[in-house]
Amino acid sequence: MVTIIVICFLALALAAMTSNFWRRTTSGANHDRELAPPRFAGLFSSESSSASEDDIKAADALTLQANLIDRARAGDLKTLSETHSIEDAALYGKVLDALIDSAGGSRERLGALVSHISKSRALRGNRRLAELLISARDAAPDRRSTIELLHIAALSDDAAVYQHAVELVIADWLQGKLIEFSPEELIELFDSQFWILAPEARHGGAGFALKRRLAAVRRELATTTPARP
Repeated sequence: MVTIIVICFLALALAAMTSNFWRRTTSGANHDRELAPPRFAGLFSSESSSASEDDIKAADALTLQANLIDRARAGDLKTLSETHSIEDAALYGKVLDALIDSAGGSRERLGALVSHISKSRALRGNRRLAELLISARDAAPDRRSTIELLHIAALSDDAAVYQHAVELVIADWLQGKLIEFSPEELIELFDSQFWILAPEARHGGAGFALKRRLAAVRRELATTTPARP
C-alpha cells in the first residue's frame, strides 16, 4: 500500500514539473518574440524612396523630350501628335520649331508639315509657321493654299498674325487672284477661322482690333468688285 502511495506521489510530482517546464518554455518564446528588435531602415527611408522615384521620372521625361526633338529635327511628323498627347505646351513648341527647322526652307517639306497640321483636329500651329506661310505666299494663290494660310494663321493663336493673313487674302482677292471665292465665301471663311483662335487671343487687345477689322471687311467685300485678272 505504501509503495502505491509513493508511486502516485512521484507521478504527480513529475507531472507538475513537466507542466511548469512547458509554461516557462512557451513564456520565453513569447517574450523573445515581443522583444524582437524592429527592423530599422533609416529616419528618411520613405522620403528617400520617393525622391528616387521622382528622379527616375524626371530622367525618363528628359530622355523622352530629347528623343522627340531629335526625331523632329529629322523630319518625323508623328512627333507632333505624340507631343500633343503629353499636354506640354513648351515641349510642343520646341518640337514644332524643330520640324520647321527640318524643312530647311523646302517648300515641299514645309507644305507637308502644313498639310499634316491642317488635316488634324487637335494639332496647333505657331506664329513662326504662320509667318513663314505669309512670306512664302505664291504670286498666284489658289483656293487650297488660301484656306491653309488662314487656318494655320488661326492655329497660331495670335490675333495680329491672323489679321495679317486676312489682309493678304483680301489684297489678293481685290487684285483678281482669287476669283473662285465669292465675297460671301470669304466672309464665311474669315469668320469660321476666327473662332479657331484661342479664347485669350480673341479677347485681348489685338483680338478686339481683329473683330473691328472683320466687321469692316464685311462691308468692303459687299460693295467692292475685284479687278479682272
